[in-house]
Amino acid sequence: MREAYRSLFTALGAVLALWLILGFWPLSTGSRVALSLLVILVSGVMFWRQRQASQLRATTVREFVDENLPPEDFQGAVTLVCGDNAPLFVSGSRHRETRQGWYLWVKDAEQLPLLAQHLSLVRPALVSQISVMLAVVPEQHTSGDDFTQSLRGWQRAVVQCRAAFGTLPPLWTVTWVSPPVSCTEVEPVWFTTVSQRSGIQVYQPGQGNVSLMEWTRETGSDGRLSRLSQGLWLDSLLAWQNSAVD
Repeated sequence: MREAYRSLFTALGAVLALWLILGFWPLSTGSRVALSLLVILVSGVMFWRQRQASQLRATTVREFVDENLPPEDFQGAVTLVCGDNAPLFVSGSRHRETRQGWYLWVKDAEQLPLLAQHLSLVRPALVSQISVMLAVVPEQHTSGDDFTQSLRGWQRAVVQCRAAFGTLPPLWTVTWVSPPVSCTEVEPVWFTTVSQRSGIQVYQPGQGNVSLMEWTRETGSDGRLSRLSQGLWLDSLLAWQNSAVD
């Protein structure tokens, strides 16, 4: 419906411009012809761009059928997963449901605002539960310039979601990296830092959060050396993220 109104307004604008040029403005014949051709050309370009955008929206809607979207009464978080998201989904899948929420795969930066608009139309009750996650796998990137350009594209796409949601959606960044060779931990751990907390927290499955300092002191000398190596490795990772991502 929005596309129809946009096309209608473009057509009305073109008709009014031609009406003024041909019927009211005291111009020479050559000037009238030139201005009329300019109006027709600009209108044609606008119609073409609107048609391209409409086709892109239609493609997005076809990719996200109802079975991929959360139900209207869904109570959990709805996350639009951007960036290096391929490892997080089964090949060919457009969504993933976990205890934490409903995750939707976003193909590229152009699709993000279109998907946001689609969700605001078909799942308006869930808009307040939607956030955007930027997945980063540094090992997949070999060019710093290409990575920066891709990141800026995603950031612009997030800003464009304001038109659909009425506000900027919450954005959070998750970085996946391979542990250092010196790591001897049997169970993987999560390193987190939140503004409300002081310093880095370490989450161990089944044990909760502890500070990084406490975590490095919890084991024997051999394990402590391994955890110290992870702490130094983490410092270098955070330095890279602060300069390249944040």
